[in-house]
Amino acid sequence: MTLVELYKKGGVETYPTDKAHVHFYLPFYDDLFKPYKYKHINIFEIGYLDGGSVRLWEDYFPNARIKAIDITDEYRQKNGVSPRTDRVELKLMDSMNLRARDFRDFPPDIVIDAGCHISTFQDHVVKNIYPVLREGGLLIIEDFGSQEIMHP
Repeated sequence: MTLVELYKKGGVETYPTDKAHVHFYLPFYDDLFKPYKYKHINIFEIGYLDGGSVRLWEDYFPNARIKAIDITDEYRQKNGVSPRTDRVELKLMDSMNLRARDFRDFPPDIVIDAGCHISTFQDHVVKNIYPVLREGGLLIIEDFGSQEIMHP
């Protein structure tokens, strides 16, 4: 099943994320992630918000370990979205505190920065995660610098 099909089957109730209906990233992610789907990989996401995208990765990638951070857990707890397996770890952390050493035991294959969308933060993520990204991995920055465009 593709990410789009998985999302359509579960809907926003199962996968509360804006990646499907606001930004329409899922068709692009289907193409990007297809070669990784059944591999034993590490996925790291910044900005899990409601937890919907983390649950989507958990269901789509059956062999992946997934770690995600956010600065608050308020939205995820309010909506009751929790990981279903022990392959997922959620942590409260500001992305500006990320360092390469945080990935010693978890070298990422796919990194998705869906955090605050401010280029200073995004630049920090690239500088600290790109050096530890596994060869052939993906580093995705969503909504590049959009907050600065919207709020000059």
